[in-house]
Amino acid sequence: MYPFIYEMLQHIPPKHFRMVGRYGLYSRRSYQKAKDMLRLYAFMRTKQISLLLEHKRKKKTYRQRMIESFEKDPFQCPHCHQEMELIGIWHADYGWIYHYMEDIEKERCRRYGIPFRRKKTG
Repeated sequence: MYPFIYEMLQHIPPKHFRMVGRYGLYSRRSYQKAKDMLRLYAFMRTKQISLLLEHKRKKKTYRQRMIESFEKDPFQCPHCHQEMELIGIWHADYGWIYHYMEDIEKERCRRYGIPFRRKKTG
């Protein structure tokens, strides 16, 4: 790939160079192809190809991060060791931040086209 781009770049004149005719990359017929080629070269020059080719790591879930940090499963009951389900999140200053019934209500409103109004708590 690099030798090909090098060969193509040899035909590009210096900046502000006056050309008499439009041949090769500067002909009207191949102008868009030349623009694409130069854009690709500029992209490759600024970005490392290795970054594009390596696989992106999946983001870890809250549960995975907690197990990795504290070696404790946050969704496991400390008494009976059964998996817990999230029913709600309550904050002393703000009241209910999340409640599972709110999700059910949102889905019902979305399905039937009813505007959803959050209930005020506090």
